[in-house]
This record gives sequence, structure tokens and C-alpha cells, in this order.
Amino acid sequence: MKAAVVTAFGTAPRYLELDEPQPANEHEIVVDVLAAGLHPRVRMQAVGSHFTSSSDSLPVVPGIDGVGRGSDGRLWYFMSLGRRYGSLAERAVIDTRRAFVLPDGSDPVLVAATLNCAIASWLALTGGSPSSAGRTSWSSAPPAAPGGWRCRCASCSAPVR
Repeated sequence: MKAAVVTAFGTAPRYLELDEPQPANEHEIVVDVLAAGLHPRVRMQAVGSHFTSSSDSLPVVPGIDGVGRGSDGRLWYFMSLGRRYGSLAERAVIDTRRAFVLPDGSDPVLVAATLNCAIASWLALTGGSPSSAGRTSWSSAPPAAPGGWRCRCASCSAPVR
């Protein structure tokens, strides 16, 4: 399979041939990657500036999330945090406990490009402090993603208990 591979920090990823990924347990499946997010975190991973980057982790296939199609035809949104082989590849192994099936008609590119920001916004609103009905949320983030997503999540979310 082909993948974007970082072999040295400070150099561009190279389009290389890699062995096919193999599931390690009953919760993992192989998906054909249809779209992968190119978030700031992914770019930091590729250049070695993210705090989790280490030359001991090279070579690495960047990418933390994406949309893939399983052998049964279903679309999955998945996260590949903590793996040497990320989502910028033709295929990826996903843990179905940390992924979910997308509804029919979902746009893989739109989901891969936006869901990471929406999840981050949702967590910022629901995980940081207790909330109750009638409270006002304030976001200091700019209206672009994830700030715009935070506003969308806040306007459609139910009170957190």
C-alpha cells in the first residue's frame, strides 16, 4: 500500500510503499481510507514540532483521523492517535471501539475535514466546567474552525448535567 511517510523531521513526507496493515485483535478492522484530516496537529506531527514527536517514532505515517470504508461497505469515522501508522495512507487499521459508523449519504471529505474541530469544540463546552440551563457560553476562539464549531455546538446542545 502507498502512504505519506516521514522518515526524518525537517523533510517533506515521501510517498512510499508499505506493508499492508494487519489487525491486532478482534476489535480492529482494516479500512480503505477515503479522506483524512490535515489538521494543525497532523502538520506538527509531520515536521516533528508536536510534543509527542520523537525521532524514536520514525518512520511515521502522519494523520490522526479520517473516514474509511470497511470490507462490508460501511463508512467509518476513526481516530488513529498513538499509532505509528496514521491516516495519510491508502489503508488503516481502526479500533471499532474508538470509531463509529457514519450514516448513509455522508460526505467522507466533509466529515474528515470538520469532525475533529467539532469534537474539540464539543469537549471544550462539555468537559471543562459544569453547565446548567440558562448559562451563557463565551468563546474567545475566532469564528473559523474550531471557534465556529464551538458556537454551533453551543447553540444546539442540551444543558449538560
